[in-house]
Amino acid sequence: MRLKCWLPHGVLATLGVASFLFDAPIRGVLNQSTSPEFVKWMGVVGDWGDWPELMVLSFVIWLVSRALKLPGLQKIIVIMAIGSTLSGMAVNTLRLTTGRTRPNNKEISQGFYGLRHEGRWLVGKNKYNSFPSGHMATASGFVLPVLFLRGIPAVPLLIFPALMAVARISTGAHHFSDTVCAFVISTWVSLALSRSRLVCELSRGIEKRGSE
Repeated sequence: MRLKCWLPHGVLATLGVASFLFDAPIRGVLNQSTSPEFVKWMGVVGDWGDWPELMVLSFVIWLVSRALKLPGLQKIIVIMAIGSTLSGMAVNTLRLTTGRTRPNNKEISQGFYGLRHEGRWLVGKNKYNSFPSGHMATASGFVLPVLFLRGIPAVPLLIFPALMAVARISTGAHHFSDTVCAFVISTWVSLALSRSRLVCELSRGIEKRGSE
């Protein structure tokens, strides 16, 4: 029983590790098959799909659902916002320590340089903050809690993080493994959130206000 419980987590971890093998091939395919116009539009996707924009969208949807007295939608959008925030926090904390170069960083050989390299701190240096992808984490954390709470009907929402992954890789901001590992971490965070007491209390509070 315990093996069955941990098996999915092992599969996710394996996918994260294996994704490093596909960094170069996927980079090559995208470089050969994408046009400058496509890359430009993917840049827009990356810009408008980041955490601040998602929070603005969440707030607008929450206001509308509250005005229309839709407690179910209120609950979902609040959980999505929390999932996005927690996933982003988890990934960005890790990202500050890895010192991985972005694909478009031509100043130094690609690799992981940690917190400090050649006498200078890399924390907060954008060119060394590639792994894992913060954009991918917030996008994944935005939709995955809904998938765990609603099941199959929520599967189409996965289009959003998939599109974000393509956007971040094609613009040279991230490696393929950056996005996959961010997705894995967001999956764990979202699963924990969906099973947490917070979700239960949130549901009760929203339903109570909706009945008043």
